[in-house]
Amino acid sequence: MEHPSTGRQFSDPSRSFANLEAALVATMVTAATDVALLLDGSGTIIDVAMREPDLFGSVEKGWVGKSFGEVVTVESRQKVERMLTQGPDRESPARREINHPMPNGPDLPISYSLLPLTKNGMRLALGRDLRTMAALQQNLVETQLALETDYARLRSTETQYRVLFDTAAEPILLIDAAARRIIDANLAARQRLEKDGKRLVGAPLSSIFGQSSQGDVEALIAAARRSGESESDEPRSVRQ
Repeated sequence: MEHPSTGRQFSDPSRSFANLEAALVATMVTAATDVALLLDGSGTIIDVAMREPDLFGSVEKGWVGKSFGEVVTVESRQKVERMLTQGPDRESPARREINHPMPNGPDLPISYSLLPLTKNGMRLALGRDLRTMAALQQNLVETQLALETDYARLRSTETQYRVLFDTAAEPILLIDAAARRIIDANLAARQRLEKDGKRLVGAPLSSIFGQSSQGDVEALIAAARRSGESESDEPRSVRQ
């Protein structure tokens, strides 16, 4: 049988698993989940199995004989009640995040799904430890906050750069050395070099300097690229 939310299921589990030994089934359940609670029809814990023996410390040793709702935090009890009263769904068991109180640390979050075992109401609560997921979510939040802080700092730096750039008295051009095109120009450069409505940004560098200065400009660009430092020269002519 296939179900859209659970992928592909065994086609005939009643036949395929009819002869499995109880110990083998118990081992498979423990291997497939972090904690398993065996519940009777009223929701009382009959037995407990865990993959990691120190998951709850020794707290779980006192769970047998208590109701499921007694071993969870106050805010999780309504979730447990809903799980027990709504009844489990063999096809698509819903998962709920349940917190267990821990005596010497923070609450332990477990994601439980409830599965029926027998017709007389026996059920199995299968739980997954959510601490790793919670840590990942916390790291994601911290990373997002760091990115927002870096972005705000970048915007502030960009604003400061733009103010200094446009208040400089000397004309300044930023160019794409490979394409030989102007990618930015400060206010002084735009006021001096923009003529007849033609914008500097995006224009070829050759449109700014006269023919006699093209060689000087090329030499200046080549020297700056080789040294990685600032170079200076005075082109002989600028187009007006």
